[in-house]
Amino acid sequence: MGTILADFDPNAYCPGHITGREIHTKIIAFPQNFVTEAESLGAKTNKTSGGFETVRVLFNQPGELYQLPNLARGGKAKEVIRRIKETLEPTDDTLAGTLREKTVLLKVNGPYSILASLIEPRLFYRWLGKERRAVHAALEKITTGLGEYIQGAVNAGAEIISLADPYANVKILGEKYFLEFAACHLLDLLNFISPAVNSAEAEKKIKLHICPHNSVPLLELGRLKKKETPVEYVSYISALLDWPHFRKGLTITGGECIYSRNIKKLSFLLYN
Repeated sequence: MGTILADFDPNAYCPGHITGREIHTKIIAFPQNFVTEAESLGAKTNKTSGGFETVRVLFNQPGELYQLPNLARGGKAKEVIRRIKETLEPTDDTLAGTLREKTVLLKVNGPYSILASLIEPRLFYRWLGKERRAVHAALEKITTGLGEYIQGAVNAGAEIISLADPYANVKILGEKYFLEFAACHLLDLLNFISPAVNSAEAEKKIKLHICPHNSVPLLELGRLKKKETPVEYVSYISALLDWPHFRKGLTITGGECIYSRNIKKLSFLLYN
């Protein structure tokens, strides 16, 4: 059995990402936790005294990183996609009208945070310096699986993707490690998702929101650019739901928390 991360910090995640709380009456958020990706890779979980699920350490040797499965094919990821389909295509006629008026939001963790959750923190940081090839191989596999998982959710009916990579903290990692291990794979994920969504789901308006803890440093380090538009909405999620000028295909937003209130602008993120 793996050990439990002793220094798990739920504050690394905003409450809306770590829990299944309702963020808008028109939104149904999946999954109801933040451990789906880790479980899809084979990790086990426990609960803290406060009720938070924690991921058990899965890897102790760098060579094990080459054995990661495709998380999109894991049972937990498939279950989320199945539940999205069932929610949007209910068999109970009494629920059908209400549920069809809902918008599905998929909460996902970024590649770096998914891998970091599977390894004891001090050991993982050592591997960043001494086991680069194995770490990048694992991150590449996670990125591919995560892209397929997101695309599957979009195909099932998800219209908003809330992407957070909380362990990818530039102040902790430093600029060098942040760019090498977090930023590049997060951008690879965007490159994976964008053509798939724009080709297969061109009739839908899909919004992918990147947590400001990631989007702001990516902007500051020149890996993303932004275009701002003034708006007036009581909440960020209301802006994503109701702003009338979203184009068909994929739109990437960020710079502010998706749970923010009293929104005065939308920042549209551009890469490449």
